Amino acid sequence: MELYYDLLLESFLKLGPEKPILQGTVFGWVASGKVGSSRPDSTLKLAHVTSTQSLDEQLSRFWEIESCWTTSTQSLEETACENHFAAIVFRDQTGRFVVTLPKRAEILNQLGNSKEIASRRFRALERRFDTNPHLKEAYTVFINEYHQLNHIREISDSEASAPIAYYLPHHGVEKAESTTTKLRVVFDASCRTDTGISLNQALMLGPVIQDDLLSIILRFRMHRYVIIADIEKMFRQIRVHPSDYPLQRILWRFSSSQPLRTFELTTVTCGTASAVGGWIE
Repeated sequence: MELYYDLLLESFLKLGPEKPILQGTVFGWVASGKVGSSRPDSTLKLAHVTSTQSLDEQLSRFWEIESCWTTSTQSLEETACENHFAAIVFRDQTGRFVVTLPKRAEILNQLGNSKEIASRRFRALERRFDTNPHLKEAYTVFINEYHQLNHIREISDSEASAPIAYYLPHHGVEKAESTTTKLRVVFDASCRTDTGISLNQALMLGPVIQDDLLSIILRFRMHRYVIIADIEKMFRQIRVHPSDYPLQRILWRFSSSQPLRTFELTTVTCGTASAVGGWIE
């Protein structure tokens, strides 16, 4: 009502007894009131807005404004990815969701050797450790936490002989100004193997399931109070099926005097295409 009278114009017509009243508005004429009926004991009540636009144009515009956004048509791959998720997702005995990676089988079979480049990248990381002891300390804390939370498992040389495996190169990004995570470890699933194929190329991309920005902002006008929260280690709250562990291997050792050790990540990994969709490549 605070805006109602701002919409009215000075034009006003009263058509007579048992007839509607016409009121001019910025949107056109508004007709309201009673309309005589052929039945003496009945009258029709109406409210109608007239406009220079056709009825089809008005209805189209109305639904565009009301809906705010329209869901785009999904691609065949996005549909396949959603069907894959619906078919395989389950919860383990602790209640955590377990998923398998949405793989493109024809490309996955082309994955080559990735251990050699992962080894070179790790030795480059160790050279950074030599010049930056603080980075090594933070990295070690990160790996230990990963292990304590059972988000990673070490495998022996005999277990490493999987038909298809992928070694994720990794490096650290330091954020001194961050109040929570000073070190962010990045897993590079876009690194190509010796056949020129990377893990991300062998994974399907699902549709964007987050609400668009407009819908989020509009919800801020619906309630008096707004609560914003952050899910700790969001990706890692979801486990990966053990059959896909070999596709998420990393190399690590606590000292350069030790032999390289092989670990497998057991949770959804930020850096894989299926986890972060359009952010990758």
